[in-house]
Amino acid sequence: MFGEVLLGETIRLRPVVLDEAEEWLAGEDDEQIRWFEAPGPAPLSNVVRAITEWQASWEVHGGIRHWGIRPVDSDTILGGVELRKLGNEEVNLSYLVFPPYRRRGIAVEASKLAIDYAAREMGARRVIVKMLQDHDLSLAVARRLGAKPVGTGPSDAGGTFLINHIDLPRPDHPRHIATRLNGVWLDPMTSADAADLVRLYRQNVEHLTRYGDYKEHVQATEADVREQLSALDSRLCWKIIVDGRFVGRVELVAVDPPKYGLGYLLDKNECGRGVATEAVRSLVEYAFDSLGATDVFAGVTHGNDRSVALLHRLGFDRVARFDDYDRYRQGASG
Repeated sequence: MFGEVLLGETIRLRPVVLDEAEEWLAGEDDEQIRWFEAPGPAPLSNVVRAITEWQASWEVHGGIRHWGIRPVDSDTILGGVELRKLGNEEVNLSYLVFPPYRRRGIAVEASKLAIDYAAREMGARRVIVKMLQDHDLSLAVARRLGAKPVGTGPSDAGGTFLINHIDLPRPDHPRHIATRLNGVWLDPMTSADAADLVRLYRQNVEHLTRYGDYKEHVQATEADVREQLSALDSRLCWKIIVDGRFVGRVELVAVDPPKYGLGYLLDKNECGRGVATEAVRSLVEYAFDSLGATDVFAGVTHGNDRSVALLHRLGFDRVARFDDYDRYRQGASG
């Protein structure tokens, strides 16, 4: 099963699969068609296309997270709830409940689960909720979620949207850190990743050691790496994921908190696409915003011009020069 299942008190959220397309279509009614400004009842092919899009996004940790709303004790679909990443730490929230299950608080409970997920897993700091003017039921749901009106805007079909915002606190320790690249994110690294990390080292020996770095790393055994990972603070060491694949590592070193060191490595086949830049950018932002870091330092061996360019892109300045490497710094103010 792709995607994630979220459990509430009376409902659970589970992604919709293609075998459920006809059940999803059967839940549609005139109210849904009206409020979503559909031209008419959806053909089955449109539902299949939508489910395929939702599933594809789940599989690459993309910008759309859609769930079917279900009772805790069955797979019957009661409706749906969706998050769409908008950028700038914002997501759009939409929800619908099928006719037999409306006015039972289901949309509110489902939305609360989705909003918690958005903050924890998608790095969202604001949820945007839009509904057509006069859609009083949807507006009542938004108010129960704590949404505040901020204005209006045109809909695609010429109507008027009421626009509402829900501002979210930052979680202390996210399970994922989003990046600006679609399909690229950071997951906490644990001892269970030892075999994959060793494999990454072995496949990149020349790439990692060409400037004299990582010589001990590429010679380490899986047992050695597992022991090292077991001793790490999971808030500081993260694996870089691209389309579900473990392709690198980025970490903060608690040398003298709130001052931290920075280290990163990336599979040679992923270089040149901005992956390392965005992974480091996201981790540095996390250090300042969630860990209260005042300074982040990085050491770069002489000759490693790519790493120097990466740090310069992110606003690091060289602050010291040594025989074998240069030290770079970024402060909390950028």
